[in-house]
Amino acid sequence: MNIRLLAFFILLSQGLSAQVEPEFALSFDAITSNVERPVDITYAPGDADRLFILEQPGRIRVYDLVNEQLLPTPYLDIESIVRDQGNEQGLLGLAFHPDFMTNGTFFVNYTRMPTSGIASGSTIVEKYVIDDPTANTGAISQGEYLVIEQPFSNHNGGCIKFGPDGYLYIGTGDGGSAGDPEDTAQDPGSLLGKMLRIDVDFVGGAIYGIPADNPFSGGDTLREIWSMGLRNPWRFSFDRETGDLYIGDVGQDAREEINFEPADSPGGLDYGWDCREGDLPYSGFGSSSDDCDPGDVYEEPIAALPHNQVVSITGGLVYRGEDYPSMEGWYICADLTRNWFLLKRDEDGDWSQHQVFISDISVPVAFGEDASGEIYVADLNGAVYRIEATSTSSTNLVEGDPEQLAVFPNPASELVQIRLESDRPAEVQIKIFDLQGKLVRSQRWPDAPADFQTDWVTSDLASGVYQLQLIRGNTSWSRQLVIR
Repeated sequence: MNIRLLAFFILLSQGLSAQVEPEFALSFDAITSNVERPVDITYAPGDADRLFILEQPGRIRVYDLVNEQLLPTPYLDIESIVRDQGNEQGLLGLAFHPDFMTNGTFFVNYTRMPTSGIASGSTIVEKYVIDDPTANTGAISQGEYLVIEQPFSNHNGGCIKFGPDGYLYIGTGDGGSAGDPEDTAQDPGSLLGKMLRIDVDFVGGAIYGIPADNPFSGGDTLREIWSMGLRNPWRFSFDRETGDLYIGDVGQDAREEINFEPADSPGGLDYGWDCREGDLPYSGFGSSSDDCDPGDVYEEPIAALPHNQVVSITGGLVYRGEDYPSMEGWYICADLTRNWFLLKRDEDGDWSQHQVFISDISVPVAFGEDASGEIYVADLNGAVYRIEATSTSSTNLVEGDPEQLAVFPNPASELVQIRLESDRPAEVQIKIFDLQGKLVRSQRWPDAPADFQTDWVTSDLASGVYQLQLIRGNTSWSRQLVIR
């Protein structure tokens, strides 16, 4: 099932320099709609045939990419030990070892049912091994690698990834409630509200090792910590080409944020919570001035999204696949209000940022990629989609006969009808630009008939003069459009 979605690219110009326009419209191909509360999507290194989908209640499902089917038997079922209460507990993260096809090792992150010595709701990072890495069942637990008690049920983080350096990174939330009441995110003696980095291949008496170049040497600071000041990092990812780290961090009252850490970072960054929320000082409910010094330096987010636009960010991925060259290098993420954000960094380190509203993905809760770099999004309501792109480049276009295009009424207020008379069916794209040349609306019809007609609601456009462009094949038609 291929779903072509309306994509309104809107420039977000706050604090940004020269912008690069996305030359693509997003579309989505539903690969399955039969999973329960999917919250993570990933692949095993060296395995191009499978996609692994986490179900929040406690199961890992296998999607067979070759035969394009969801396998009925779970790859792993630990529902009996997973505490899945409310919206934020459950099986939350999966990471396959870089040498998985040799050693069969992978790790999961989940919140635990109470058991001897482990409090209810504790975060567990657990190791599993499967004898045959190509098999779809048979993984055996090797025990808990990391146990972190959670004071509240929310803000569990849960994302785990192996970085390009071969170490396991673990994103932890601040422990929950609101406002970080236990001041964990700024506490170097707590593993909560942090990005952790550990060596799972360590040979010695400990379960895991601390990489020698981790930024903190001990004392009152736990050496597992790579960076701090996070509220609830709901999905982070590494750019598979550059090694750069992107973190989507869920906000409190005012901001959602996307953080960026270049591949050559020595670590030790402080993203500011709960002294800052995004790009703003934080002094709301639960905050404590004890950990906040006006002279402290915090890492600024690359995007601080106000709560009049968004409510809960889902960190995404940089596209590095081969099927859609126009998407190359764009970081794609989304908010639970169905606003999607596209960011791209140029050679000077400046960011382009655009927004697109996509109504058909109800709850975009997780992004993932397969071995070839193609990317996917999970809808919490039970579906997983492959993200696709259609090029919208308008280079080398010829101007069509103006008599073929009709736009009426013009001026318009509530609705405008657009008609194009042609001699053959072909894809049609319509763009609307304001007088500053900014693209304010775009829509595609992949299989438009020869005599094309559509009605557009215009009541959401501000009064003014716009330029309407219709593209069919390599031919373009233009009209001035007045909105009253």
